[in-house]
Amino acid sequence: MNAAGKIAHAAERKAFEAMLDSLIRKSQTKDVCTVANDFVNMVQKIHSSVWTPETFEMLHQIANAPDSKWAHYAERLLRECDPYLLRTFLTAAAYEGGFRGFQQARANSEKYDCNIPWIVLMDPTSACNMRCAGCWAAEYGYKQNLTFEEMDRVLTEGAALGTHACLFTGGEPLMRKADIFRLCEKHRDIAFHAFTNGTLIDQAFCDELKRVGNFIVSVSIEGFEDANDGRRGAGHFEKALAAMDLMHKNRIPFGVSICYTSKNYRVVTSDEFLDLLISKGCYFAWYFHYMPVGMGAATDLLLTPEQRAYMKDRVREIRGLTGGKEIFAIDFQNDTITIRHTVVSCYIDGKQVQKAQDITKTKSSMRTLPLIPAFKELLQHKKKQQNEFQRMCGKNYNKDYLGCICVDEMGWLLSPHYLTEAFAKLLKKHGLRKIRYHDLRHSCASLLLANGVPMKQIQEWLGHSNYTITANLYSHLEYNAKVISAETIARVLDGEAEQQSKATDETTEPEKKSTKKKSASKKTTAKTTDTPAPKKSGGRKKKSDTPAVTGESQTSRL
Repeated sequence: MNAAGKIAHAAERKAFEAMLDSLIRKSQTKDVCTVANDFVNMVQKIHSSVWTPETFEMLHQIANAPDSKWAHYAERLLRECDPYLLRTFLTAAAYEGGFRGFQQARANSEKYDCNIPWIVLMDPTSACNMRCAGCWAAEYGYKQNLTFEEMDRVLTEGAALGTHACLFTGGEPLMRKADIFRLCEKHRDIAFHAFTNGTLIDQAFCDELKRVGNFIVSVSIEGFEDANDGRRGAGHFEKALAAMDLMHKNRIPFGVSICYTSKNYRVVTSDEFLDLLISKGCYFAWYFHYMPVGMGAATDLLLTPEQRAYMKDRVREIRGLTGGKEIFAIDFQNDTITIRHTVVSCYIDGKQVQKAQDITKTKSSMRTLPLIPAFKELLQHKKKQQNEFQRMCGKNYNKDYLGCICVDEMGWLLSPHYLTEAFAKLLKKHGLRKIRYHDLRHSCASLLLANGVPMKQIQEWLGHSNYTITANLYSHLEYNAKVISAETIARVLDGEAEQQSKATDETTEPEKKSTKKKSASKKTTAKTTDTPAPKKSGGRKKKSDTPAVTGESQTSRL
């Protein structure tokens, strides 16, 4: 980055930090929803070119619902967490990662023709102070370590490409906490996170978290005491809760890491367990499915397909915009870190219903539209393809997503970034101008508007929550429609003027006839006088000269 770029980056980051400071400060005494709306508006002015209008629409929807669970969640986060830690971590995660890093990664992805990951997953050590049943760290021992220099190099190279998030696993990563804090100090533009068993968290560790500001953790837990200690060892449940209590006392935001099995999957998603976590100050929960490692690993802990389907639906229920709990649940296997949800239409007993795999972003997002024939054919072809892949792969084909369109040859969901990346490569391959995949949505709306489709119908196609959003986005295009309307009015007025002129001519016709000499043929031919037509907006053509017969009227064409 050149000197000018560094200055611009520093100024932009400072502005974002100032906005966060204002948000946190005002939220202590003012209504959180009002403050959040103002913050979203400020961010939208700065970052509207990076994040989609739908993203800001969703944020405004949450901010405008003061009694919703997510409004309460935001209030808890802003008022109960350490201000410096919250501002520093969000700056690294949201600004450096979500805004600047996103732009960097997108540019480098095109430059190097490859995917740039949004996060680095790193094991500082294989060492651990516990030996949980089924854990690979317990199976393979304590021999492997990354040096500080090796970790530093990976993070430096990743940040240059646009990756500004790092997730530490292990082993127990906090056995290397001194080096981790050194990395946090050096890489202020990276948001760090670690999965830990929690046994090494003490007051000194909490003080360091608040000092560096760009590092938070998730404590591993697998249900209530009996279920948790049955796999992790006696006493771990109490130690994990003690670590949570200590971080909560120090106003440090944290999450939990949950390994779900055939034995505990309902417990760890129960309202009672989630209420316990929330009471301890937990803000988010990672869900990982059990994977047996080693010859003696228990295979009876593996989930059945039905149990996995339950987990997929239950996690989405927990984190839904309505219902669920005030905790953000992340299913590591079945989704990405996103707040985008879907609903599908299906027929049950001959009646069309909405089957909620999740919930839509807004009520307006759940809409019924005609199926265009070309897309119907494409979907039918896609279905035949999937059936053939399923036949070829047999029992190895993943049947969890049979109702989904965007799956690979083995039945697994495609990455959410697949369409965006594939679209960019398609444009490049055919020498077309670079546009965002999201711009196709705008093109569709523009074409509909240009072809006379009312703005209200366009709103319904796009799924905007209200008419104002659609009108604000496409008002500049609607001006062209207004020009056409103005031309129509002008043509009507011109016609009325011609009709009035004709009526005047007809009233004076007897006087004209009395002054004319009678001819032998009783017929005379008259020719209209050439007069230039006034210029009108929209490029209307000048009327051509036309012959007229005396006594016959001319017809105005609108």
